[in-house]
Amino acid sequence: MWAREHTRSGENLLSLVLSLVCFGRLGYFPRAGEVPVAVVEHVRRELGLPEGTSAWCEARNVKAQRQLVRGRVGVVH
Repeated sequence: MWAREHTRSGENLLSLVLSLVCFGRLGYFPRAGEVPVAVVEHVRRELGLPEGTSAWCEARNVKAQRQLVRGRVGVVH
């Protein structure tokens, strides 16, 4: 899976996939806390990550993840 190839931890994986899904549906990257808990939990379960896995990574990784998502969907910032 594309996202697993670009991450090293469950938190980063969940964050990257949420960014990809949200950007695809909304056309922008929502802030932490704007994504409903039900969506976060659904994606977490689908990825097979343990309960309690944090949905948001460190700020330094956010920029890199957004670049990955833009590259994946073919959008130029």
